[in-house]
Amino acid sequence: MSTSYRKISSQELANLSYLKSKGLFLYGQRNYNEALECFNMVLALDPQDITSLIHKGNILFIQERYLQALEYYDMVLSVHPCHIQTWNNKGDALFKQKKYETSIQCYDKVLAIDPEYKSAWVDKGRAYAELGIGESAIDCYNKALEIDPNYAWAWACKGGTLAGQEDYEEALQCFDKALSIDLKYQWVWYKKGWTLAQMERYEEAIKCQDKALELNLKDINAWISKGYASGRLGRYQEAINCCNKALEIDPNNATAKKNRDIYLKALK
Repeated sequence: MSTSYRKISSQELANLSYLKSKGLFLYGQRNYNEALECFNMVLALDPQDITSLIHKGNILFIQERYLQALEYYDMVLSVHPCHIQTWNNKGDALFKQKKYETSIQCYDKVLAIDPEYKSAWVDKGRAYAELGIGESAIDCYNKALEIDPNYAWAWACKGGTLAGQEDYEEALQCFDKALSIDLKYQWVWYKKGWTLAQMERYEEAIKCQDKALELNLKDINAWISKGYASGRLGRYQEAINCCNKALEIDPNNATAKKNRDIYLKALK
Protein backbone atom coordinates (compact mmCIF):
# COMPACT_ATOMS: atom_id res chain seq x y z
CA MET A 1 0.00 0.00 0.00
CA SER A 2 1.35 3.43 -0.91
CA THR A 3 2.49 5.64 1.94
CA SER A 4 2.35 8.84 -0.16
CA TYR A 5 -0.07 11.56 0.77
CA ARG A 6 -2.19 13.90 -1.29
CA LYS A 7 -4.62 16.62 -0.37
CA ILE A 8 -8.16 15.30 0.06
CA SER A 9 -10.88 17.61 -1.26
CA SER A 10 -13.77 18.69 0.94
CA GLN A 11 -16.13 16.50 -1.09
CA GLU A 12 -13.83 13.50 -0.68
CA LEU A 13 -13.56 14.23 3.03
CA ALA A 14 -17.33 14.24 3.33
CA ASN A 15 -17.53 11.00 1.37
CA LEU A 16 -14.82 9.46 3.55
CA SER A 17 -16.68 10.34 6.74
CA TYR A 18 -19.95 8.97 5.35
CA LEU A 19 -18.36 5.74 4.07
CA LYS A 20 -16.55 5.14 7.34
CA SER A 21 -19.72 5.65 9.38
CA LYS A 22 -21.65 3.38 7.04
CA GLY A 23 -18.93 0.74 7.21
CA LEU A 24 -18.93 0.81 11.01
CA PHE A 25 -22.73 0.52 11.09
CA LEU A 26 -22.70 -2.44 8.69
CA TYR A 27 -19.88 -4.04 10.66
CA GLY A 28 -21.95 -3.74 13.83
CA GLN A 29 -24.83 -5.41 11.97
CA ARG A 30 -22.46 -8.23 10.91
CA ASN A 31 -23.02 -7.32 7.28
CA TYR A 32 -19.35 -7.88 6.62
CA ASN A 33 -19.27 -7.96 2.82
CA GLU A 34 -20.92 -4.56 2.44
CA ALA A 35 -18.89 -3.17 5.33
CA LEU A 36 -15.73 -4.31 3.55
CA GLU A 37 -16.80 -2.45 0.42
CA CYS A 38 -17.13 0.73 2.47
CA PHE A 39 -13.73 0.35 4.12
CA ASN A 40 -12.13 -0.37 0.74
CA MET A 41 -13.56 2.88 -0.62
CA VAL A 42 -12.29 4.77 2.44
CA LEU A 43 -8.82 3.30 1.96
CA ALA A 44 -8.87 4.30 -1.71
CA LEU A 45 -9.21 7.89 -0.51
CA ASP A 46 -7.00 7.60 2.58
CA PRO A 47 -4.73 4.50 2.52
CA GLN A 48 -3.70 4.99 6.14
CA ASP A 49 -7.09 5.41 7.75
CA ILE A 50 -6.54 3.41 10.94
CA THR A 51 -10.19 2.65 11.63
CA SER A 52 -10.66 1.15 8.17
CA LEU A 53 -7.40 -0.80 8.32
CA ILE A 54 -8.40 -2.31 11.67
CA HIS A 55 -11.91 -3.22 10.61
CA LYS A 56 -10.82 -4.56 7.24
CA GLY A 57 -8.34 -6.78 9.06
CA ASN A 58 -11.08 -7.92 11.43
CA ILE A 59 -13.44 -8.76 8.56
CA LEU A 60 -10.74 -10.76 6.80
CA PHE A 61 -10.18 -12.60 10.09
CA ILE A 62 -13.89 -13.37 10.42
CA GLN A 63 -13.84 -14.65 6.83
CA GLU A 64 -10.94 -16.93 7.81
CA ARG A 65 -8.56 -15.09 5.47
CA TYR A 66 -5.91 -14.99 8.15
CA LEU A 67 -2.84 -14.19 6.03
CA GLN A 68 -4.56 -11.15 4.54
CA ALA A 69 -5.82 -10.11 7.97
CA LEU A 70 -2.24 -10.16 9.24
CA GLU A 71 -1.18 -7.77 6.47
CA TYR A 72 -3.67 -5.19 7.68
CA TYR A 73 -2.84 -5.69 11.34
CA ASP A 74 0.82 -5.11 10.47
CA MET A 75 -0.11 -1.90 8.64
CA VAL A 76 -1.85 -0.65 11.77
CA LEU A 77 1.09 -1.59 14.00
CA SER A 78 3.58 0.10 11.69
CA VAL A 79 1.79 3.38 12.45
CA HIS A 80 0.62 2.63 16.00
CA PRO A 81 3.04 0.11 17.52
CA CYS A 82 1.21 0.15 20.86
CA HIS A 83 -2.27 -0.54 19.49
CA ILE A 84 -3.15 -3.19 22.02
CA GLN A 85 -6.25 -4.68 20.38
CA THR A 86 -4.41 -5.09 17.10
CA TRP A 87 -1.58 -6.98 18.82
CA ASN A 88 -4.20 -9.25 20.34
CA ASN A 89 -5.97 -9.70 17.00
CA LYS A 90 -2.66 -10.47 15.31
CA GLY A 91 -2.01 -13.12 17.95
CA ASP A 92 -5.45 -14.61 17.27
CA ALA A 93 -4.79 -14.73 13.52
CA LEU A 94 -1.48 -16.49 14.11
CA PHE A 95 -3.19 -18.89 16.54
CA LYS A 96 -5.72 -19.79 13.85
CA GLN A 97 -2.81 -20.68 11.57
CA LYS A 98 -1.40 -22.90 14.32
CA LYS A 99 1.61 -20.60 14.71
CA TYR A 100 1.34 -20.85 18.47
CA GLU A 101 4.82 -19.71 19.48
CA THR A 102 4.54 -16.56 17.36
CA SER A 103 1.05 -15.91 18.69
CA ILE A 104 2.45 -16.00 22.23
CA GLN A 105 4.89 -13.25 21.26
CA CYS A 106 1.94 -11.08 20.24
CA TYR A 107 0.08 -11.76 23.47
CA ASP A 108 3.25 -10.85 25.36
CA LYS A 109 3.25 -7.51 23.50
CA VAL A 110 -0.31 -6.95 24.73
CA LEU A 111 0.60 -7.81 28.31
CA ALA A 112 3.71 -5.61 28.23
CA ILE A 113 1.39 -2.69 27.45
CA ASP A 114 -1.37 -3.74 29.86
CA PRO A 115 -0.68 -6.62 32.31
CA GLU A 116 -4.38 -6.56 33.29
CA TYR A 117 -5.60 -7.43 29.77
CA LYS A 118 -7.32 -10.61 30.86
CA SER A 119 -8.26 -12.02 27.46
CA ALA A 120 -4.60 -11.97 26.39
CA TRP A 121 -3.75 -14.15 29.40
CA VAL A 122 -6.39 -16.66 28.30
CA ASP A 123 -5.28 -16.52 24.67
CA LYS A 124 -1.69 -17.07 25.73
CA GLY A 125 -2.80 -20.00 27.88
CA ARG A 126 -4.63 -21.56 24.95
CA ALA A 127 -1.51 -21.28 22.82
CA TYR A 128 0.58 -22.99 25.50
CA ALA A 129 -2.07 -25.72 25.73
CA GLU A 130 -1.83 -26.32 21.99
CA LEU A 131 1.94 -26.62 22.37
CA GLY A 132 1.40 -29.25 25.06
CA ILE A 133 2.79 -27.03 27.81
CA GLY A 134 -0.10 -27.52 30.21
CA GLU A 135 1.53 -26.08 33.31
CA SER A 136 2.23 -22.76 31.59
CA ALA A 137 -1.31 -22.74 30.20
CA ILE A 138 -2.79 -23.17 33.68
CA ASP A 139 -0.55 -20.39 35.01
CA CYS A 140 -1.93 -18.05 32.34
CA TYR A 141 -5.55 -18.92 33.09
CA ASN A 142 -4.88 -18.35 36.78
CA LYS A 143 -3.45 -14.91 35.96
CA ALA A 144 -6.68 -14.04 34.16
CA LEU A 145 -8.70 -15.30 37.12
CA GLU A 146 -6.66 -13.19 39.53
CA ILE A 147 -7.76 -10.18 37.49
CA ASP A 148 -11.38 -11.35 37.22
CA PRO A 149 -12.47 -14.34 39.35
CA ASN A 150 -15.78 -14.43 37.47
CA TYR A 151 -14.25 -14.71 34.02
CA ALA A 152 -16.22 -17.65 32.62
CA TRP A 153 -13.99 -18.06 29.56
CA ALA A 154 -10.89 -18.48 31.73
CA TRP A 155 -12.64 -21.12 33.87
CA ALA A 156 -13.78 -22.91 30.70
CA CYS A 157 -10.34 -22.94 29.11
CA LYS A 158 -8.70 -24.02 32.35
CA GLY A 159 -11.19 -26.88 32.57
CA GLY A 160 -10.53 -27.85 28.97
CA THR A 161 -6.78 -27.99 29.52
CA LEU A 162 -7.17 -29.99 32.73
CA ALA A 163 -9.51 -32.44 30.98
CA GLY A 164 -6.91 -32.86 28.24
CA GLN A 165 -4.41 -33.77 30.96
CA GLU A 166 -6.91 -36.32 32.35
CA ASP A 167 -7.29 -34.31 35.54
CA TYR A 168 -11.02 -34.83 35.30
CA GLU A 169 -12.16 -33.99 38.82
CA GLU A 170 -10.49 -30.60 38.82
CA ALA A 171 -11.70 -30.00 35.26
CA LEU A 172 -15.29 -30.57 36.41
CA GLN A 173 -14.84 -28.02 39.18
CA CYS A 174 -13.75 -25.47 36.57
CA PHE A 175 -16.68 -26.27 34.28
CA ASP A 176 -19.11 -25.97 37.18
CA LYS A 177 -17.61 -22.61 38.08
CA ALA A 178 -17.99 -21.41 34.48
CA LEU A 179 -21.63 -22.56 34.42
CA SER A 180 -22.35 -20.85 37.73
CA ILE A 181 -21.35 -17.63 35.95
CA ASP A 182 -23.00 -18.37 32.61
CA LEU A 183 -25.57 -21.17 32.60
CA LYS A 184 -25.91 -20.90 28.80
CA TYR A 185 -22.22 -21.51 28.06
CA GLN A 186 -22.85 -24.17 25.43
CA TRP A 187 -19.26 -25.36 24.92
CA VAL A 188 -18.87 -25.92 28.66
CA TRP A 189 -21.95 -28.16 28.76
CA TYR A 190 -20.46 -30.17 25.89
CA LYS A 191 -17.01 -30.38 27.47
CA LYS A 192 -18.42 -31.25 30.88
CA GLY A 193 -20.38 -34.08 29.25
CA TRP A 194 -17.29 -35.27 27.40
CA THR A 195 -15.32 -35.27 30.66
CA LEU A 196 -18.01 -37.20 32.52
CA ALA A 197 -18.00 -39.81 29.74
CA GLN A 198 -14.25 -40.26 30.20
CA MET A 199 -15.00 -40.91 33.87
CA GLU A 200 -17.61 -43.53 32.86
CA ARG A 201 -20.40 -41.40 34.36
CA TYR A 202 -22.51 -41.90 31.25
CA GLU A 203 -25.97 -40.90 32.49
CA GLU A 204 -24.63 -37.57 33.71
CA ALA A 205 -22.73 -37.16 30.46
CA ILE A 206 -25.91 -37.58 28.42
CA LYS A 207 -27.72 -34.96 30.51
CA CYS A 208 -24.91 -32.49 29.86
CA GLN A 209 -24.97 -33.17 26.12
CA ASP A 210 -28.73 -32.67 26.13
CA LYS A 211 -28.12 -29.25 27.70
CA ALA A 212 -25.49 -28.49 25.06
CA LEU A 213 -27.87 -29.51 22.29
CA GLU A 214 -30.69 -27.39 23.72
CA LEU A 215 -28.38 -24.44 23.15
CA ASN A 216 -27.05 -25.59 19.77
CA LEU A 217 -28.69 -28.46 17.90
CA LYS A 218 -25.96 -28.32 15.25
CA ASP A 219 -23.09 -29.16 17.60
CA ILE A 220 -21.67 -32.27 15.93
CA ASN A 221 -19.35 -33.01 18.83
CA ALA A 222 -22.23 -33.01 21.30
CA TRP A 223 -24.20 -35.47 19.16
CA ILE A 224 -21.17 -37.75 18.83
CA SER A 225 -20.40 -37.56 22.54
CA LYS A 226 -24.03 -38.28 23.46
CA GLY A 227 -23.95 -41.23 21.07
CA TYR A 228 -20.75 -42.52 22.67
CA ALA A 229 -22.25 -42.37 26.18
CA SER A 230 -25.45 -44.03 24.96
CA GLY A 231 -23.46 -46.79 23.28
CA ARG A 232 -21.49 -47.44 26.45
CA LEU A 233 -24.80 -47.92 28.25
CA GLY A 234 -25.90 -50.44 25.61
CA ARG A 235 -28.50 -48.11 24.13
CA TYR A 236 -27.36 -48.78 20.59
CA GLN A 237 -30.40 -47.46 18.74
CA GLU A 238 -30.13 -44.17 20.60
CA ALA A 239 -26.41 -44.08 19.81
CA ILE A 240 -27.16 -44.70 16.12
CA ASN A 241 -29.74 -41.90 16.14
CA CYS A 242 -27.13 -39.52 17.58
CA CYS A 243 -24.64 -40.45 14.87
CA ASN A 244 -27.31 -39.92 12.22
CA LYS A 245 -27.99 -36.45 13.63
CA ALA A 246 -24.28 -35.66 13.40
CA LEU A 247 -24.18 -36.95 9.81
CA GLU A 248 -27.15 -34.77 8.85
CA ILE A 249 -24.95 -31.81 9.79
CA ASP A 250 -21.76 -33.20 8.25
CA PRO A 251 -22.29 -36.22 5.99
CA ASN A 252 -18.53 -36.79 5.78
CA ASN A 253 -17.78 -36.83 9.49
CA ALA A 254 -15.45 -39.82 9.90
CA THR A 255 -15.99 -40.27 13.64
CA ALA A 256 -19.77 -40.34 13.32
CA LYS A 257 -19.54 -42.87 10.46
CA LYS A 258 -17.13 -45.10 12.35
CA ASN A 259 -19.14 -45.02 15.57
CA ARG A 260 -22.41 -45.68 13.76
CA ASP A 261 -20.91 -48.79 12.12
CA ILE A 262 -19.85 -50.04 15.57
CA TYR A 263 -23.32 -49.51 17.03
CA LEU A 264 -25.04 -51.10 14.02
CA LYS A 265 -22.92 -54.23 14.46
CA ALA A 266 -23.65 -54.29 18.20
CA LEU A 267 -27.37 -54.03 17.49
CA LYS A 268 -27.40 -57.18 15.34
